[in-house]
Amino acid sequence: MHLNNHPIYEEFSEGGPGHNPLSRGGSQPLYWMAVFAVCSWALFLLVLTNPFGLELHYPYLLLAKIALVWILGSLLMVTSGGTRFDEPLTSAAEFLTKHSPVLPVLLIGCAFVALVLAITPLVEFGQGKFGLGYGHDGVQYGKMAEELTKAAVKQPWSARVLPSFIVHYLPVETFNGFRIVNIASFFAICLVLVGIQRESGFSTGQILMGTVLFCTLRWGVRWWVYCPVMADAFGSLLLALGFYFMIRGQIWAFSLVLGISVFSRENVLLLIPTALCIWLLERRQRNVVAILLAVLLPVGLYYLSRRYPLVGPPYRMSSLLVSFLWWWDSVLHYWGRLFRAILSWYSAFGMMLVVLVVEGSAVRAYINRHPGLLLYSMLGIALAAGAGADLDRFMTWLFPVVVPLSVMLITESAEFPPTQIGILIAMQCVVSEAVFVWEGAQAFYYSRYVAHCPFDHLYVESGLFLLCLLAVLLAKYGPRGKRLPERAPSS
Repeated sequence: MHLNNHPIYEEFSEGGPGHNPLSRGGSQPLYWMAVFAVCSWALFLLVLTNPFGLELHYPYLLLAKIALVWILGSLLMVTSGGTRFDEPLTSAAEFLTKHSPVLPVLLIGCAFVALVLAITPLVEFGQGKFGLGYGHDGVQYGKMAEELTKAAVKQPWSARVLPSFIVHYLPVETFNGFRIVNIASFFAICLVLVGIQRESGFSTGQILMGTVLFCTLRWGVRWWVYCPVMADAFGSLLLALGFYFMIRGQIWAFSLVLGISVFSRENVLLLIPTALCIWLLERRQRNVVAILLAVLLPVGLYYLSRRYPLVGPPYRMSSLLVSFLWWWDSVLHYWGRLFRAILSWYSAFGMMLVVLVVEGSAVRAYINRHPGLLLYSMLGIALAAGAGADLDRFMTWLFPVVVPLSVMLITESAEFPPTQIGILIAMQCVVSEAVFVWEGAQAFYYSRYVAHCPFDHLYVESGLFLLCLLAVLLAKYGPRGKRLPERAPSS
């Protein structure tokens, strides 16, 4: 299944000035820059002076993000023209790789890992064998890494034994063991994303852009270094591998990966209904018996692993359902929880969500052609809302769909030139806090979550999202938002 092998951009390329939602606001760039500046500085002054007595923890980070979004958004509006995205970036990449993007992908990953290690401390709470730093869930994973099957660990953590067992057999202590597993998983995910994007027909330049976007995720490698004693990184690797084998139609490799995921992060099982939709409905494959057997094997293994666990007591499946329904009830009946759930999409993906909103027509056309990926996205959102308190972190499970789709929209649908794409990536680094120094205090940890931060923080984060949305809209539809000439047909 090729993600960009469809004519979803034709209706966009046919749009003219009559479709411009900003055409009534004036034709001078200074007009729109003034509007954007007023909105930005109003939000900045609101946080700086705090006239309403809002409960804002670590306001200096909020002020820095607002100021940088204003600067970068203004630059985004006044830049235009230039060569197409692929021309300079693909040429540079091919010089390094001679047709393979693996080397520059690994170099990008190394640069981000070095940056993260330099500006990210270990959390300063969660007591374990080696002191503080385990975090909340990490206390459970740490016990399994240190005591194996003798650990007194509760479900559902006790079922996710594989990352902890790997760490147990590494010749280092718990923290460094999980760091090794997490960083190795991160590099492996980057390489799997290369394969996913290659299957989607992406150019080398687009693949490198997808790598950068993945590296900037707040709940990606940054979080795996900040709070390392977790199963998220290894589970994300299995999710990416499962997605890759799914779109390639390799049913037994897919079944094997999902079977392994039962012992790491069970959310990977969401790929089962997605695979059935893609293989049986979209592609109409005829090996129905093999497909059903391949997807039933990990389901059976999931049941057995919870009924007869390696660590801890058996897990009551009814408890899982009750917990899921309780969290969903809180989303549906408490508007504050619903507000946090919606804003968690922005916390998880930053500027990528902004692009998805701006390019809504292209996204709708895309999902109409690929109902399987729409199904996975809907199931992922439903699971994130019902899986527990950490909405932001759970929403990141959609990255195999969101990252390639964002690359496709930025480079092909919106057709931003290279300068603007660079600014968009810089804005992504700002809103995802990829370039800010973090603190290890528990209060700082909670303040990074939309799900846990003081409610007043949500107003400011919502304002930041709207500023980013306004900047991208102005860059696309404003006076300088002119499209590049159509590509010449290949000979």
